[in-house]
Amino acid sequence: MTALGPLVVALGWYIPNAIGEFSSTGKLPVTLALLVLPILVLLALRPVLAGIVILAFAFVNPSVIPPLTELGELSLRYVDVAFGILICVVCGRLAVQRGKKVATEFRTLFVPLLPFFLYVGASLAVVRVTVPDFFFPSFASYLRLIYTATFAFWLYLALSERDDITIFHRAIILLSATAVVIGGWQAWTGIASGTVDSFGERFGGLMGFGTLGLVSGLLVVYALLRRDIPSYPVWWIAALVLGLLGLFLAKSASSTLATAGAFSAYVAAMRSQKFKGSNLLRWLAIGSAMATIAAVTIWTLRPGDVGGLMNESGSFAHRLMIADAGLRIFRDHPIVGVGWRASATEAVIGTASLNAALMQTFNNLPSQYFFLEKPTSLHNMYIQLLAELGLIGFALFVHGTVRVGQAVKTILHAIPTASHEKMWARFDVLGLIFLLIWWNTNPLFGGQTESLLAFTFLGALAAVAQCAKQTPQHEANAMLGSIE
Repeated sequence: MTALGPLVVALGWYIPNAIGEFSSTGKLPVTLALLVLPILVLLALRPVLAGIVILAFAFVNPSVIPPLTELGELSLRYVDVAFGILICVVCGRLAVQRGKKVATEFRTLFVPLLPFFLYVGASLAVVRVTVPDFFFPSFASYLRLIYTATFAFWLYLALSERDDITIFHRAIILLSATAVVIGGWQAWTGIASGTVDSFGERFGGLMGFGTLGLVSGLLVVYALLRRDIPSYPVWWIAALVLGLLGLFLAKSASSTLATAGAFSAYVAAMRSQKFKGSNLLRWLAIGSAMATIAAVTIWTLRPGDVGGLMNESGSFAHRLMIADAGLRIFRDHPIVGVGWRASATEAVIGTASLNAALMQTFNNLPSQYFFLEKPTSLHNMYIQLLAELGLIGFALFVHGTVRVGQAVKTILHAIPTASHEKMWARFDVLGLIFLLIWWNTNPLFGGQTESLLAFTFLGALAAVAQCAKQTPQHEANAMLGSIE
C-alpha cells in the first residue's frame, strides 16, 4: 500500500486530464489505456480496494466532480463506474468460489429495512398524482437511494477476510483524516492570502461544512475506541486531535451533537461494566453531561446563530422555520404524505398559503429565507419522512430501525470482547448511532456521503460478525490472556 501511494496520487492527477483530452479530441491516451489493465487486475485480486475507491468518492462534494453523462434526470458518475467494477469483480470471485451463502447477520441487518424502501417506491404514485411534473426527478432520486443501499450487500461480499476488514476500516479513518487536513489547508491558505479573516469562519474543504463535521466526529469516535486497546497512544491521540480540529473548522452543530451522543452511547452501553448503578441513572448522568458540553461548545463556536434564536435571525432560526414548514406539510397530508422528494417542490413547500403562514410566525426572518422564489428540501430526515411518507412510511422506518438495533445488539454480544473484530464492530455501530443523530439537521438522499456511510457500516458490520464467528475460540482466549 505504501508503494502504491505515489501511483494513486499520480493517477488522481493524470486520469481526469486524460479523460478531458478524450472528451475534446476523441483520442484515448495510450498511457491511460496501459494503466487500466493493471488497475483492473489489482481490483480483481482485492475487491476491497474497489470498495475503498467507491468510498473515496463520498469524501468529495459531488458538485466538484462533474458527471460523465446525463440521461434526462439520471446521471452517470465516476463513482458509478467504480461501483460497476466492484460488482463485476465480486461476481467473478463468487463464480470461481461457486457462490457464497449470505450469512444470517446480513439478513437481520438489512431485511427489516426492505418494507420501508418498498414504501418509498410506492410513494412515487402519490407524486404522480399530486405533482406530476416532478415524477421523473422523484423516480431518479429513488433509484439513487436504492442503488446506494445495495452497496451494503456488495461490500459485505467483498469483505471476505479479516485483513480486508482491517484495510477497509483503516481506509475510512485515513480518508477522514485527509478530509480534515484539506480543510485545515483551506483555512490556512485563506487566512494567508487575506481572503478569510480568521479561523472563526467555517471551512469545509472538499466536502462542505456539515460533511466535514461528520467525518471529524467519526475520527473522535475512533479515537475513543482506540484508546481502550493496548497499543501505541500516538494513534488515538492523532485521531482525536484531527477530529477535534475538523469539528472546530466545520463548526457544525449537528456533528457536535452527534459526537456527544455517540460518546454517551459508548460510555453508557459499551463500557457499562465499569460503572455502577442503574442503567437509567447512568444514561441520565452521562447524557446530561455530554448535552451540556455540546451546548457550550456550539454556543462558543457559533454565538451569533445561537443568540439569533431569540430574535429569529441566523442559521438556526432558519432551520427552525424549515422544520415548522415540514410539520405543516405533514399536518395537511398525515397518512401517506406528499410522496418521495415532493416536499421540496414549488407545488408543496412553495405555495403562497404555506409561506404566508410561515412569514406570520417568523416575521423577523428576511424574505429570502422563505420558499416563494426558491423551494428547498426539509433539513431534517425525520420531518422529511413525516412530510413525504406520512405516518405509514415513518412507522415502517421506525419499525425497521428498531429491528436493526436489536440485531446489532445481538451481534455485539456474540463477538468475544478479546477478538480482533470487536473494535471495528463497535465503530460501525457507533457510526450508525452518530448518523441517526446527525440526520436531525440533514435530509435523506441517495449517493450522499452520509447515506453511503450508513450502508457502509451495515455491510461492514455484517462482514465483521461473520468473520468473528469463523475465528477459532482458542485464538480469542489466547488474545485475552495476552491482554491480561
